Amino acid sequence: MVHDQGTTDQGSPLSPASTELELLLHDLQRRNRLLERQNSELLAALESDLTERKLAEEKLRASEAHLNEAQRLTKLGSWERDYSRETLYWSDEMFRITQLTPAEFGNDFENYLAIIHPGDRERFLLAARNAHRDQAPYELEYRLTMPDGGVKWVHSRATASYDRNGAPLIMTGSIQDITERKLADEALLRSRELLNLIIDAVPALMAYVDREYRYSLVNQSYEEQFGLSVEAIRGRHVRELLGESCWEVVRPFAERALAGEQTSHEVTVPDPAGAVKSLLTVCTPDRDPQGVVRGYVALTRDITAQKETEEALRGYGRRLIDLEEEVRRKLASELHDEMGPELTALNFDLSLMSGIADEAPGRRLPELVADAGQLVNGLSSKVRNIIARLQPPVLFDYGLEAALRWYAGLMAKRTGIKLSVITDGIVPRLPKEHELALFRIAKEALTNAVKYSGTKRITIRVGCNGTEVRLSIRDKGKGFDPAATSPSDAGGWGVTIMRERTIMLGGTFRLETAPGKGTTIHLEIPKEEPHAD
Repeated sequence: MVHDQGTTDQGSPLSPASTELELLLHDLQRRNRLLERQNSELLAALESDLTERKLAEEKLRASEAHLNEAQRLTKLGSWERDYSRETLYWSDEMFRITQLTPAEFGNDFENYLAIIHPGDRERFLLAARNAHRDQAPYELEYRLTMPDGGVKWVHSRATASYDRNGAPLIMTGSIQDITERKLADEALLRSRELLNLIIDAVPALMAYVDREYRYSLVNQSYEEQFGLSVEAIRGRHVRELLGESCWEVVRPFAERALAGEQTSHEVTVPDPAGAVKSLLTVCTPDRDPQGVVRGYVALTRDITAQKETEEALRGYGRRLIDLEEEVRRKLASELHDEMGPELTALNFDLSLMSGIADEAPGRRLPELVADAGQLVNGLSSKVRNIIARLQPPVLFDYGLEAALRWYAGLMAKRTGIKLSVITDGIVPRLPKEHELALFRIAKEALTNAVKYSGTKRITIRVGCNGTEVRLSIRDKGKGFDPAATSPSDAGGWGVTIMRERTIMLGGTFRLETAPGKGTTIHLEIPKEEPHAD
């Protein structure tokens, strides 16, 4: 079946107006759908944009909060000045530092200028003017006056942008509250001043030497000793100041100090007047927190007078020793030569009288004579003992070991103290004067121990290692502080004389004692063969 274009399927014809209306309706529906889709897309984009903006705003607020907290913790405030708009922006920390309220500040630079300390205000303005003139940043420390009258120190930085004519456009900057640091710096400076005052007041040379053996610090005493200013000495090598020969003596001790050991040494140096001085130096290592030695402190005392005094005491000690020996010799000789024969003759006469009295009548005379004889015998025995103690025959006949055992027995019997003599190997015979000196030292040590130590036991040890003869006397008594004992004390003179006797023999003397620790005397002398008589 064939249809005409102007008919429907049912065979009814369509008018042109109806067809046009239908087409228009279809177009409107299409456009409506397009608008709905565009509106939907626009709404979705708008919602996305709002979400991103909210997120951005939240991030900005978080960043501002973090910035404010960071500025609060660091006490660092920021500001910006817009010259074209005549505005001035301050961060929250600026208000905390200056203690101004927003109303008091009023975004007016003059209000900030008013709280700058009067003594620093002109310096601040000059720095700002110079920065504008040179179109360069500036940095300055100055004081602010607080409402309560207190003072704060701030560190200020600023930089600006300029137009073609050199006029400032925008300046940004910061101020940081450095009051605590300034107070700490002032306290440190004061501490250094006090330390320098104390160091300069010390009646000794005091210096700090670095790992390059250069003086980093010296006190005023160095000026007096070397005739150079403190500034001229700082930075110098120890060798340069002391001289090559003195440096060779000092160097091993300085090396040991830088290795971490406390050392002491003596040197002699000339002073500016040309006199020679004896100096005693103690070097104490300086370590960092990790224990690494970074230098040492050298404390040097002038011991010239002390050395002269010691030498004088040594001379007195030698004279005392010589006088003592001379007196002992003379007294022993006189006792032997003068009293010995007389006592012997008297004893002989009494024996004769006793024999005659036996033949004569009466019994009283023989008893008196016998009693007188006993007294004379006792007196003779005492004189022989005195002579033996002054010049002990056992020492000269049998040597040092035998003499020490003999004298220890006498002391033990007289005092009740237990004395032990211990020998290390065979004790050789020595020259008579050496044996006598060692015997005198032992007697002096035993006498001091009995008098002062309160001990119940004393040990004497004597021996020879092939080249040296060694003698030690040890007690387990109270001990004492050697530094508190002067040579004028009885014990002090005894130690001085023992030391001098040892030095005269070419030996070394060492005293070990402390309160509550007992006392031990050690001495060593070179072994020498006895002289042929």
